Amino acid sequence: MVYFLYGEDTFRSRQKLDEIRAKYHAKNDEGDFGSFDCSESDGAEKCKAFFDTAGLFASKKLLIIQNPFAYTGSNMLSKMVSREDVLVDRDKVIVMVSVEAPKKKEWKFLLEKPVISEVFLLFKRTQIGPWMHARAKELGIVLDSHLTEKLTSTFGADLWTLDAELKKFSLLGRTNIGLSDALSLAEYPGTSNVFDFAEAFWKKDS
Repeated sequence: MVYFLYGEDTFRSRQKLDEIRAKYHAKNDEGDFGSFDCSESDGAEKCKAFFDTAGLFASKKLLIIQNPFAYTGSNMLSKMVSREDVLVDRDKVIVMVSVEAPKKKEWKFLLEKPVISEVFLLFKRTQIGPWMHARAKELGIVLDSHLTEKLTSTFGADLWTLDAELKKFSLLGRTNIGLSDALSLAEYPGTSNVFDFAEAFWKKDS
């Protein structure tokens, strides 16, 4: 069974990856697990060795392959993943994670059934606010509309940073969080709040 998670929004693709891992481990108390990055010199070889080697629980495996298209050697990796028995075996799961969509013909099968593919594009501005409010609800807080707008204009679709800030707000000990609460947080030396830090950072790089 093969999953293909791709797109520039690495926060949501990571969430999906964690969800797949959790479901697999909940269903399979015993099983071999491996995670390798093909941007490393021996990443692809480690993937193949792990998947082809008979382990203690050889019938059940979960293999996570990060940056599969970074491997520029032979087509051994695509051949392994595209095998018919691999595509239909629910006890052996491969999760491919990439920022880019497949470009080479040998990988085009990742966008076709039975592969389960999902793309995670960066949020448009109109999508960021609703995501923040939903995430805040999960953390037990409610965001003021002015704060939501300030966070959106400061960090855009950087969900990693937005999630980190929401987690900080959830530790303030109150449910309703406004702009003044966020401005009161002093996390960085020489700046009064996270917004000052972000503004200084962008000015430095401009």
